[in-house]
Amino acid sequence: MSGLTWVHSGEVVALGWTLLHFCWQSTALVLLYVLADRCLLHATTAVRYGLAMAMLALMPVAAIATFAEQERLVEIGRAHV
Repeated sequence: MSGLTWVHSGEVVALGWTLLHFCWQSTALVLLYVLADRCLLHATTAVRYGLAMAMLALMPVAAIATFAEQERLVEIGRAHV
């Protein structure tokens, strides 16, 4: 583990929770995309492509926001111990 000395245990915990939360978050985004895509069956391909790209762009945003929140929660937990 000497190669990972730059990683703090709080970051590892936050990353683990982020990965767990990303499972349901990505599923929710996909279901939202499917619902929106069904509503846009008669829209142009450019509109449907834009919707798909927007949903793909939201996935890393959701993961980064979740990681930031989990790091904040880990720090709060450390402060109370």
